[in-house]
Amino acid sequence: GSKANSFKCFIVQSWLVAAPLGVQAFLHPEGVYDDPNGGVMREHLYRRLIFHFHFINEHQLFAEVDHHVSFSVNVYGSPKTAPTFSHLANLFAPSTVDACFAHDGRGPVGGIKNDSNEWNTDGHVHRIVYVDEDTLSLFAQLYDEPGTTALRAKLPALHARELLDVLKKFARFPERLADHQKDYRTTYLWDETAAVVDGTIRRETRFAADASELILSGPHIWVANPLYKTPRRVSTANGHYDVVGLTSIPADYVTRTNYVPACSPTEYVSRTPKLDWDANRPITASYRLAYRAMLSQGGERTLIGAIITKGSGHINGLQCTSFRSRERLLQSAVLSVSLVADFVLKTTGRSNLQYSWETFPCLPLQSRAVLNILRLNCLTSHYTDLWRQCWQADFRCQLWSKSDPRLDNVRFGDLTPEWRWETPLRTDYERRHALVEIDVLVARTLGLTLEELCTIY
Repeated sequence: GSKANSFKCFIVQSWLVAAPLGVQAFLHPEGVYDDPNGGVMREHLYRRLIFHFHFINEHQLFAEVDHHVSFSVNVYGSPKTAPTFSHLANLFAPSTVDACFAHDGRGPVGGIKNDSNEWNTDGHVHRIVYVDEDTLSLFAQLYDEPGTTALRAKLPALHARELLDVLKKFARFPERLADHQKDYRTTYLWDETAAVVDGTIRRETRFAADASELILSGPHIWVANPLYKTPRRVSTANGHYDVVGLTSIPADYVTRTNYVPACSPTEYVSRTPKLDWDANRPITASYRLAYRAMLSQGGERTLIGAIITKGSGHINGLQCTSFRSRERLLQSAVLSVSLVADFVLKTTGRSNLQYSWETFPCLPLQSRAVLNILRLNCLTSHYTDLWRQCWQADFRCQLWSKSDPRLDNVRFGDLTPEWRWETPLRTDYERRHALVEIDVLVARTLGLTLEELCTIY
């Protein structure tokens, strides 16, 4: 069922010629473990797999290969009645494998990077995750289509065995966004090449006159920040963006855009996909949750999403979702900006989002989490309607979770149902603390301990 290539053929041939007690060791790409059509192949792999060591090429072990590329060392043996194998992920040097098996278990498990911000090559015995059929069932529940059997599950890049408990708690919520597919619509909207060719959009870097002229790209957004960066006046490369100063922008600020509509406003709207539940309304008529389509597994954050305003379009560097209800929008936004959701997506090892978040649970909303997500995203007057529609009187009664002169409690009492320039959080410190509060609120809702949240961090 999956696309054939040389290394898959070699693996299968090795099984055919192997002695009953023989072993086969291969260094090969990770595609067999996350291929959506590779379930049948995995069913045979897992029964034979003894060791799976997942590497990232950051130390240029293969100089001719891009440093982001993942690969693995895989040791296979005779087929077993039930799968059992040792799994090590996020490796950068072969010496780490020996160090993990020789470790005595003392001390904390290191992160993907060490305290010197270098790729971590230290070993720890708790980095070794022992995978059996129950573990694969958990992975299938989190990373695969409903009904996927354990032996066909995709294999995540799990950094330490303690994180299995986190995944179990994440998976215990029976209701998932994918259960409500009629309540949302996801699209990449304009293909950056095809939409230029067919005359829908054109390359032109300038300030958009209003949201209807704005066509967003990936760097425009950050975690819970729809106004993270703006293209420079001359923008000819991916890095030609500057950070937006949220404390100094006007209330009606609209960022620069690298693309603008190339056809008439009427034609532009007619070409825009429509909402499934309202065939007369384009998806751009609603507030949407936008994610960067490309995932950085080694970056500060992997899942990067924000609520974008009505009217704005985007190229396929973003994946945007319209929701039938504000509650679903807020549910997804709160969870997706949390460190917990970022961790779960990071374990997939994927470089492209491709609707991976649809298996996330639908968590009950808490007033404080709603307030934080709104104040992080509603940065301009273009969010007036969203703020008014989601207003709750108890917003005025909230307080910061700690006392700090950089956090202003008075401003909670000044909040009103009408959006004002003072409504959103604008300083770096307040915004960071609001995100930390969301991390804790989401972790508590999922039943995680503080130690488990710190382990994720």
